[in-house]
Amino acid sequence: ARLTASGRFLEEFDFRLELDLAGSLANTSALRAQMSDGYITWNRYPAANVRVGQFKTPFGFEQLYRDPLLFTIERSLVNDRLTLSRQLGAQVGGDLLDKRLTYAVGVFNGNGANNNFNDDDHFLIAGRLSGIPWQGKLFDKRASWGVGGNVYSSDDTSVSPGGEFAFDSTPNTPDRDGVFSGKREGFGLDSQLLCGPVELWAEYLTTEWKADSRRPLASIESEGWYAQGTVYVIPDKLQLLLKLESFDPIREIENNTTEIGTAGASWYFKGHDLKFLLN
Repeated sequence: ARLTASGRFLEEFDFRLELDLAGSLANTSALRAQMSDGYITWNRYPAANVRVGQFKTPFGFEQLYRDPLLFTIERSLVNDRLTLSRQLGAQVGGDLLDKRLTYAVGVFNGNGANNNFNDDDHFLIAGRLSGIPWQGKLFDKRASWGVGGNVYSSDDTSVSPGGEFAFDSTPNTPDRDGVFSGKREGFGLDSQLLCGPVELWAEYLTTEWKADSRRPLASIESEGWYAQGTVYVIPDKLQLLLKLESFDPIREIENNTTEIGTAGASWYFKGHDLKFLLN
């Protein structure tokens, strides 16, 4: 179950609290509760909102896109593996040029969600800039083109990015496989084109890992991308989707790339508030 509360207090402050609650009625020892979002935002100045708490870092277009608005049931593999998800931290962000330019930059603990500690005396720094350079008509349809870019840098002592990266910071200790210590830097570009009933998305993400242990290599690069297109065949009701994606956890090693193709259809009963997705 998911419990969400959001609202305003003292007029210039917004808050959001979202909890994931899981367990079994037959076995109370399996009960679990953890916080997804928990933050306060000072919103007095639209060009400089200040947010403090646990929330999604400004890295990755699809990662930041709200779940109910996504066109696929799952996000792309590269967004799952190379973005930073939720972290504890502080961020400044806002809208400029009549909301045609958006930015966010923040400092975070770098250890993931629901960790109230930092594994070293460094912080993860992340930032994103996106905008709409063109709006108009294309093929007699309302159209707009959006672009975005994001970067991050972090010095880590003990993070767990996943086994596919083959990190081992403590040789001869099997249970520490997948733990990374060192410096990591990420970069990403994305673009979105909307033209009437057609919407096209594309995104590329890459991360460079420099492991202190030099295992599996002194430096490795991970990268991935996706491209997707959707079209309404029945306006505001039936939407078709095609998505292609690729993820390579270690470019320096051959034949370890995962490629995925997804076809889908969505039926909207009441906009994005109620819809049925089939992928």
